[in-house]
Amino acid sequence: MLNDFTEIRNSLREKITNTPVCDQTHVVYRDDYALAINCFLEYLSKFDTIESIYQIGSIGVPGLSDIDLLIIFKDIHRDISYRYSIKTLPQNMQYIFSHDGWFIDRQIFMDIPYWFPYFDLNHIYGTKMEPDESQKEDKNLKCILLSNYLITKVPSDFIMYSYLEGYFYERIMLNMINSLQHSISLWADINPHGYRIEYHDFVEEYRNFRSQWFELQESTKLELLREYAIEAILLGYRLIEDMGDYLNSHWFENLEFLPEMSFKTKNKTLIFKREFNLDETLFNLVKSDGQPLMQYPLSFGCFLHQYTSSDGIIGHHISRCLSGNENFTYKPPSNIQSIFNCHVNSIEYYSWFSSKKFRTPANSYNTYWAPHRLSKMHRFIDRVNNRVLRFIKQKAYLP
Repeated sequence: MLNDFTEIRNSLREKITNTPVCDQTHVVYRDDYALAINCFLEYLSKFDTIESIYQIGSIGVPGLSDIDLLIIFKDIHRDISYRYSIKTLPQNMQYIFSHDGWFIDRQIFMDIPYWFPYFDLNHIYGTKMEPDESQKEDKNLKCILLSNYLITKVPSDFIMYSYLEGYFYERIMLNMINSLQHSISLWADINPHGYRIEYHDFVEEYRNFRSQWFELQESTKLELLREYAIEAILLGYRLIEDMGDYLNSHWFENLEFLPEMSFKTKNKTLIFKREFNLDETLFNLVKSDGQPLMQYPLSFGCFLHQYTSSDGIIGHHISRCLSGNENFTYKPPSNIQSIFNCHVNSIEYYSWFSSKKFRTPANSYNTYWAPHRLSKMHRFIDRVNNRVLRFIKQKAYLP
């Protein structure tokens, strides 16, 4: 636990405690997970479009754990994603899965180390493949993946699903806080000397708490979960501070004379500050009534700027949304640039694949919320077409 920020904690506690609870958990047995997976695989086997399916991770706590699937398609022919959605399953099985899988092809799967910090990859259907893991343990690649998640997921999603959306999402928060250990693990690999004892203590304490979730009293466990949500938000910002310092010393130097940058989409505003102050950032967070301004060290803005040299959907998207980087010339060292290019190429292809095959965006965590098309009119037409196709499929009861 961080030993200061008492006022910040109290403000977050007030916001989270006064937020109604939804997405509540219930007991599910391990055998139910096996049944749900087998049922879904049997359903998907009716299609000749799928080449392979992999499961990421294992079932840690039945009733809490979800199921992460990589569904690998044979080609890029036009399709509709609803056919492969968990929404085709009964409600009890939808609960077990919690969310749809990642829809990708063979090339995206082979490049997975460049865009997804995966672990415990298990083949469960179709053709077995081996991703290119030659760079998986590269420290600079881990730096890229962690920076990506700190911008798009941690701690912004903790804030969103603990109070900002108007509800405290019980199961989502249980799993999101658990996933923080993977970000912390990346940081430990990047900079072992910067690994704080509070990171280690939090991971160990929360893992023990989560494993006993269904054994605890209702009032006690919800109160404890809210406290862990507060600590996860604070630790997420501490990671941002640590990662910002690392980027400043290993990737970019002499940023004190650069202007501040901002990244703005329809629903998000990110500010990259030359003088990042953790106390000030947290104070602005808790005093915000609406969507908070997410603040980061300027080195994160320099990191995000590197994507603007790409001529793909993500490169154009970030170029449109990022400001304050005019005449910006900062580049990381060449050995970092080469692996960064591999990362950019992989997510650009992922975004292109989703656009061509399903007329939908790729996973927003990996693409910085990039749309699948830059034209609003094209996006609107695609959305209408997809809804019509989904409606026809539902009414016709097609496989």
